[in-house]
Amino acid sequence: MAKYEITAPDGTRHEVTAPDEASEKDILAFAQSQFNAPKTGPDVSRKASEMAAEGVSFPEALAVSAGQGFDKLAMGLKDATLAGVERFGPKGLADLAKAERDQQKQQEQGNDQAYAGLKAGRPIATAAGEAIPSIMATGGAGLLPSAAITGGMEALKHGTSEERTSRGIVGAGSSLVGGVIGQKVASLLSPVAGKMLGDGQKQALKAAESMGYKPRLSEITGSPFAARVEDLAARTVGGSGVMQDFAKANQDAINRAAAKGIGETADELTPKVFSDASKRISAPFEAIKALEGKQIGVNSKVGEIADEILRVQGKQLGAERDAGLTAIAKQAKALAQNNGKMDGEAYQLARSGLSSQSYEANGTTKALYGKLLSALDDSAEESLKASGNGALVKALREARPQYGNLQILEKGAIAEGGNVSPARLAAALRSQNPKAFREGRMEGNPLYDVAKIGESMKPLKAGSPTYEREATSDVLSTLIKAPIAYAAAKASTSPVMTAYPKMIANNRAAELLAQGAGKTATPASKALAAALAQRMLLNPVVAENY
Repeated sequence: MAKYEITAPDGTRHEVTAPDEASEKDILAFAQSQFNAPKTGPDVSRKASEMAAEGVSFPEALAVSAGQGFDKLAMGLKDATLAGVERFGPKGLADLAKAERDQQKQQEQGNDQAYAGLKAGRPIATAAGEAIPSIMATGGAGLLPSAAITGGMEALKHGTSEERTSRGIVGAGSSLVGGVIGQKVASLLSPVAGKMLGDGQKQALKAAESMGYKPRLSEITGSPFAARVEDLAARTVGGSGVMQDFAKANQDAINRAAAKGIGETADELTPKVFSDASKRISAPFEAIKALEGKQIGVNSKVGEIADEILRVQGKQLGAERDAGLTAIAKQAKALAQNNGKMDGEAYQLARSGLSSQSYEANGTTKALYGKLLSALDDSAEESLKASGNGALVKALREARPQYGNLQILEKGAIAEGGNVSPARLAAALRSQNPKAFREGRMEGNPLYDVAKIGESMKPLKAGSPTYEREATSDVLSTLIKAPIAYAAAKASTSPVMTAYPKMIANNRAAELLAQGAGKTATPASKALAAALAQRMLLNPVVAENY
């Protein structure tokens, strides 16, 4: 072998080793091909060695290892080019290519040895840095394309055909496995970071916070993955107890809010609670009945509403007309025209009848009953104030909404076994006044807050006969699952876990930032997990090659 000194176009001088029988033309052609070849990594490796000796920060190690990853890829491309020349080129040029490949292999061995110190000192940073080329190449691709790309990139790197094949297979397989893991991670992260909650869900979260109801992670994020974890924890020994206690505390908060709606304080709506509420709410109405003489006036506003009712009823089809409403409207109109008055008992009976009929009616008829009832109440308040009964007016204003809430809670199975069902309550309020419910005109009513939770947050039923039978028949399996279920239940219900998504739900700026993060959570998690899995599996393969 002879050595030749070649001057490159940029003026730098290079020493080239070539076989004795190589012609000048072959030597120049080979040297020229190397002037345009990508630079390999002596500087990067030297830098890594120096930094490993000095102690290096995480960002610096990340940057150097990323350079190492790109350098490996560049050297692999160069080696593939030289391998083609060695195999298919003329003999002189083929010998030059072989000599350069041998020299590159020795150089890469030295680089790897120098880099080993940094890798040992910063294993996480270097693994992540080396994964950057794969992340950049596969970040937006699906699992199978990512595996193919990663396998191809690994197969391009320097080595024998067997080594390239081994790396390509391991790279593709680990990318596929890591990608699946990354997708599972992203399925939890993406909803937390990027799910844009609807206005109804945000209102439900605010209502929950105001009444002391603590939502689970899945209720805040809408994550199906979190919901499945919670469901499993609720049905598994070890987690079911935690979830039962959590559900009980939330049910108590719901019951307290419902009790507040009827003027009571209680964690459970027992028969006594309903009885006490009924007596207290009826007190101001009984006081009106006890008033002497006819003190309740019927003003012109009542007459206007009565006219509207008669007009609408006249246009409705026979089956849609309400004979009772028509009769009441005629009486109200006659009283209003004559500035009539009624005694307290007559007012109370009229009001009670209108309230009951309004609850049972539907559609337009329900709305008409409500209008007449409201006009009659306003007229009664006006009369009572004029007669010096201002305190009674205040008591009536407090009692009327509570009376309506009491009627709702006493219907059907809304408060079954002392526990209020938010979902059934929402259905009852929607049925009573759909327009007011949808337009938010029930705001301020504690029952409306409970109904928001019923529409947006679905409860878990902790405990399961199947798992209870398993606990007695397969003790070993239960002992293994119990700690996992306990940890999952604690995590799902922990304020630490729910604080971040709650902050996003209640802060528009944070929500917009999280939306962008959410869009990248899936591809980034997938690519990073795939690349890290690839690095962990490929490192032993690389070590065996040298």
